[in-house]
Amino acid sequence: MSKYIDTNLIPYLEIIGRIAFAIMSGFIIGFERRSRKKPVGIVTNTLVCVGATMLSIYQQVIYGGLQIYGFSAGNIMLGGADNHGRIVAQIVSGIGFLGAGAIMRDRNSDVISGITTAATLWVMACLGIVIGSGYWFLSISSVISIVFVLYILRMFVNRFIDHEILVTIYITCDNNINIQEIFKSYNIKIKKHTIIKTVNQNNNLIKTVKIKLQTIGLSNIEKTLKEMTNKHNIYKCSIVHGVFHKEETL
Repeated sequence: MSKYIDTNLIPYLEIIGRIAFAIMSGFIIGFERRSRKKPVGIVTNTLVCVGATMLSIYQQVIYGGLQIYGFSAGNIMLGGADNHGRIVAQIVSGIGFLGAGAIMRDRNSDVISGITTAATLWVMACLGIVIGSGYWFLSISSVISIVFVLYILRMFVNRFIDHEILVTIYITCDNNINIQEIFKSYNIKIKKHTIIKTVNQNNNLIKTVKIKLQTIGLSNIEKTLKEMTNKHNIYKCSIVHGVFHKEETL
């Protein structure tokens, strides 16, 4: 017989508790993603966790029915008692399409983003499975571990290992200038660049480009940008707080 109450199924309060914990967990993890302005935030992470929780509970109900009543509709759906983990397996593999949608490659560079977001979605699905299965200690421990990785471990890595900073630069130059090649000549790898404005001045196209790159400090990049501005057909270069204009030549 089942370990549950006399209905031989999961008690209603237990179901409500598991779903409520899944919602809370999705909110906590999703808030971290949203605070970093990622495309997958609170709602998506919560839905993934709740969905996996619901299917895990549903699988337990069906498997409980198989144990109690023997051959049933659930037996046909799951292919027998030996395959009662099939729904869970489909959750883990099926979440891949959401993760793939979160991964993006910038067409202007070789930078790939969204890997952490995709991994977070996969972990949230796994967390939902554990919550739905009723393993409370593992569920709570998993939430604490995920929060630790996304908050504490990330801060440690950013400060002591990957201590580079993200810099945004605005460059105004002739339209025919290849910005990527110029930065490449200085051994600077652009994370992303976007043409935000193009104007016609005296039959000459002038473009303004927004550039994002990672650097260890501002002092070196400022020195490089000053040199770059004077050497190439760059009229103005703005970085965080500094503005560099092309110097007048006598």
